Amino acid sequence: MSSTDKNSSVPEAPVAAEAPAVSEAPAASEPLEDCGGQPCSSTLKHLYEFLDRELSPEQLRTIQAHLNACPECADVKDFELMVREKMRSSCAQQAPEQLKARLLQDVQKFCAEAKL
Repeated sequence: MSSTDKNSSVPEAPVAAEAPAVSEAPAASEPLEDCGGQPCSSTLKHLYEFLDRELSPEQLRTIQAHLNACPECADVKDFELMVREKMRSSCAQQAPEQLKARLLQDVQKFCAEAKL
């Protein structure tokens, strides 16, 4: 145990062996990849517009080509589509009548107390 940890009942961790060298990340100004003729950062920047079909046909083709060539960006797109589907299906569900009645009662009580 270390001298600063005299009262501790937790033993010191063993000293780890030196970790293998890790390759350096690209500079902040460089895109992580350029899979389909366009950097990932540009593809992801326009992903919502792509999903909403708010881009020109040429932009849609460019982003689709990148998504076809880049599994990482395709995974991000698939995740966003999954979130959208979950939100869509959740919005289709109806709240139970008891919950609606209780919320209405709470709102009416709040309005009465606030004299609205």
